[in-house]
Amino acid sequence: MSNGISENPYLEQEVLSASPAKLRYLLLDRAMSLTDVVDTLWKSNQHFESIQWLIRIREILNELLSGVTDREMDLSRQISNLYIFLINMLTRVETSRDPQQLADLRGILAMERDTWLQFVNLEHASRNGSQLTQSPPHSSPSPHMPFLGGYSDPSTFTSSDGFSLDA
Repeated sequence: MSNGISENPYLEQEVLSASPAKLRYLLLDRAMSLTDVVDTLWKSNQHFESIQWLIRIREILNELLSGVTDREMDLSRQISNLYIFLINMLTRVETSRDPQQLADLRGILAMERDTWLQFVNLEHASRNGSQLTQSPPHSSPSPHMPFLGGYSDPSTFTSSDGFSLDA
C-alpha cells in the first residue's frame, strides 16, 4: 500500500502545521471520503477489499474518541457519546453491508466534519482575520493517518506529544 501522506506534500504540510481542531476536521474528512471508497468497492462486489477501508474508518473513529479526554465536561461527554454511536453504527454497517446504513454513517460524519470546519474557521479568523472557505483537497486512500492529540476544553485545544503519521 502506498503512503498517501508522503506522496502528497500539500497534505503532509497541512497535517504537520494543523491545529488539533484542524487535525480533527481532517480525520473526519478522511473517514467520510473512505465511506465513498467502501461504497464503490461494494458496488463492484469487492467486499473483501472494502474491509481494509472499514478498518481504517474504525481506527479514525477510535482516534477521535481517544482525543476526548475530559469526560466530566458535558460537551466532552456528548462528543464521546457521538463517536461511540458512530463506532457502533460502523459495526452494523460492516455486518449488514447495507449501502443505506453506509450512507447514513457518511451523512453523520459529514455533519460532524462541517461542525469542526466551522470551529476551524473561527479559530483561523481569530488568528488571522479571515476564514478558510473550502476544505483541503482529498488525498487518495491511504492506510496512514495522523495521530490526533487530546483535548479537554474546546477553547483550549492542545496537541499531544504523540503525533504520528503512522496511526
